[in-house]
Amino acid sequence: MSKKDLIVDSILHSILYQVFTLPIFLIGAIISAIANSHVLWIITFSLTGISFVCWALKAIIDNVKEYKKDLEMMKEEQLREEQEEKRQELFNTLNETIEIFKKETNKKRMYELINSITSISNQLNALHGFTDEILSNFHKDFLANIILDGKITTDEKEVLQYIENSFNLKWVYRSNRLEAYRIAYRWATKDKILTEAEEDILKNIYLQLEIDEQYVEDEQNLIKDLSLVRQLENKQLSPISTSFKLNNDEQCFFAVDNVSFHKSKSTEFGYEPTEIYELKGKIYVTNKRILIISPNDFSRWLRDIGNIEIYMDQYIKFRIGGKEKPFFIKTTKPYLLRMIILNFKNNI
Repeated sequence: MSKKDLIVDSILHSILYQVFTLPIFLIGAIISAIANSHVLWIITFSLTGISFVCWALKAIIDNVKEYKKDLEMMKEEQLREEQEEKRQELFNTLNETIEIFKKETNKKRMYELINSITSISNQLNALHGFTDEILSNFHKDFLANIILDGKITTDEKEVLQYIENSFNLKWVYRSNRLEAYRIAYRWATKDKILTEAEEDILKNIYLQLEIDEQYVEDEQNLIKDLSLVRQLENKQLSPISTSFKLNNDEQCFFAVDNVSFHKSKSTEFGYEPTEIYELKGKIYVTNKRILIISPNDFSRWLRDIGNIEIYMDQYIKFRIGGKEKPFFIKTTKPYLLRMIILNFKNNI
């Protein structure tokens, strides 16, 4: 509302008020005429005039308040537009700086660009232009880039640390590091074959990114299993130490925790494992036999074992010379355990 509009609006309000006060004025005038009293006439005109002035003042005051309110809203809108324009300009600068960083190889220059990114981000945050997602993606992209060649160098690790110290996004660093490791892990194990070079790459990334083992326990177990398979195929499997005594020509090569030994029961579909296990413990595979170490130890010579089958993806079904009933061993690694047992059995 302009000043001219303010004045016109105040006058219109005053005139409008006269329309509502005219009946009161007429009543006062009639009473004054009937009474033939000049005093009543004076009082009637005075009250009407005072009412008109009061209404006009009130209208002016209300319009002035409205005018100030409109001015404040215009200023706020203008400020919002300026801030939005500034935010967009800073976002463009931030994205351009990130693109420059991606092509940079000089360590000192990379630090300078990171400082610029941090500064721009702080300016954007002050303008309510939240940059957490952009900075998280920047951190994630840098991680993906440094693991491409399968080796994280000292310089790359130092730059990564500088990025993490510069951005206040500690809550995303661990998840981004885990995702980077898992990307490398999926690449290395997608064919279920793990070469020695691939294993070294995963080990380097695991150590350099300081991955907490509790978050990648499944991945680490599969890596160990695939590594054992490779060593087995290449006849590179190394003996492991045991707490029990072995024969002179016997060596232990593999062990698995939490296995259970089950007798078999005859059903219309053949032999199945009993629901209740006979004993539970740790199974060892030597070049001569299999042993389960528990309160009641169990062992069988490999030369006596006949057929070995996988049952329901969690049991290994053993037959001894075709004479005895089969027995079952339940384990989380039935295929790997069967492969290792067969390897040593076939080499007796």
